Amino acid sequence: MQAIEKPEYKNLVTFTPNKKTPVYNWLYYKEGYSRELALDLLEYLDEPVLDPFCGSGTTLLACQEKGLESTGTDKLPLAVFASRVKTRYYSRQEQDKASEKLEEVMEGSEPMLDQKYSSKTRKAFDKPVLKKIIGYRNQLVETENQKIRDFLLLALINASMKSSYAWKDGAVVKIKKRPVPPIEKSFRRQVKIMKQHLKKLDREKVKTKVLKKDARDTEIPDESIGGVMTSPPYLNKIDYTTAYNIEQELFFQEKGDNLIRSFFGIEKEPERDSDVTELLDDNPPLEALAYFNDMKKFLKELKRVTKSSAQAAVVIGGGCFPENVIQSDEVIAKLAQKIGFHAPEIWIARHVNCMKNRTQKVGETRESIVWLRKT
Repeated sequence: MQAIEKPEYKNLVTFTPNKKTPVYNWLYYKEGYSRELALDLLEYLDEPVLDPFCGSGTTLLACQEKGLESTGTDKLPLAVFASRVKTRYYSRQEQDKASEKLEEVMEGSEPMLDQKYSSKTRKAFDKPVLKKIIGYRNQLVETENQKIRDFLLLALINASMKSSYAWKDGAVVKIKKRPVPPIEKSFRRQVKIMKQHLKKLDREKVKTKVLKKDARDTEIPDESIGGVMTSPPYLNKIDYTTAYNIEQELFFQEKGDNLIRSFFGIEKEPERDSDVTELLDDNPPLEALAYFNDMKKFLKELKRVTKSSAQAAVVIGGGCFPENVIQSDEVIAKLAQKIGFHAPEIWIARHVNCMKNRTQKVGETRESIVWLRKT
C-alpha cells in the first residue's frame, strides 16, 4: 500500500466547485464531492458504476456525461429524490409543461398550515411564507405527471430554503433573521434557472438507476458492478442528516429523529470484531468501533456486487477525537485487504488539523481517496 500526496485534489474532494455547476447544484449537498473529481476518477473505472452513498447524485451525473451506465443507492429520502430528479432527461415539451404547471400552482394554491411542525421549522420562516410553501407543496403532490411534479418539487425545496432564515453550519442548522426574497420570486427564479441548466449540461442517454437502499445491503445482483466511486460518511462526522431536517420535515413528512439514516456507527455497545480491533489503538472510542464494524459490512457488500478485478475509489476522511486522531483511509484499506481486496494506493488530497477545545492541536487527519481492486 502506497500513500501518495495529491494536493491537486484538495478542493475537488469538497462540494464547493459544484455550487456554480449546472444541474449538479440543484441541491446543495455539503457532504458531496465535485464533478471534476468524479469525471477524473471515472477514467479508471469500468461500467456499470455503483455509488452506494450517492447523496445528491454527483457520481451518477458524471457517469451520464461519460456515457456510463450507473446505479446509486442512499437511505436519506431527500438524497434519493434529488438524485432521481437530477438524472432524469426532460424534453422541451416537458419543460414547457413544468412552466405551465408552475403558474397553475402559484395562482391556484391555498396557503395553509396543515400539521404541527417542529419549532426549528417554524422559526425558519415567517408564518405567511411557511403557509404558502405548504400550499404549493400540497397542490404539487397532486400532479399526475411524476417527472413534472418532482422537477417542480425540487425547485420548491431550493426556493424554500432561499426564502428562509435557516443556514447550515456544518451539520447544525442555525436560524438568523435577515432579508430574504419572497417565496414567489424564489420559486419562479429556481424553475427558470433549472430549465436553463438543462441546455448547458451535455450528457448521453444511458441507463441510470437510483435506489433507496442501505449500502451494507444493496440487494444488487452478485458480481454485476464494474466499478465503484463513492464517499461514505466520515468518522465522528456521521450525523450529517440533521442539516436537512427542515427539508425532510416539510417535503417528506419525516422529522430528523425519525429518519432512516445512511450514517454508520450508532450502536451504544458495538461488537468487538477482531478484524477491526487489531487495526485500532488500545481502547479506541466506541464510536470508532461501531463505525468500522459498519465499514466492514459495507466492504463485504462491495466485494459481493463487484466483478472480478473491479476497482473502487472511496473518498474518506479521518476521525478527530480529544485523545488522538484515527486515519480512516489506512484502516479502511487494511480492512478491505482482509476481506479480499487489493489496496494499492491511497491518494491524500488534504490534511486537516484536529483541535481539542478549538485551541489545542491533537494532530492531523487526512481526506483521501482509497483505491481498491477486487482480487
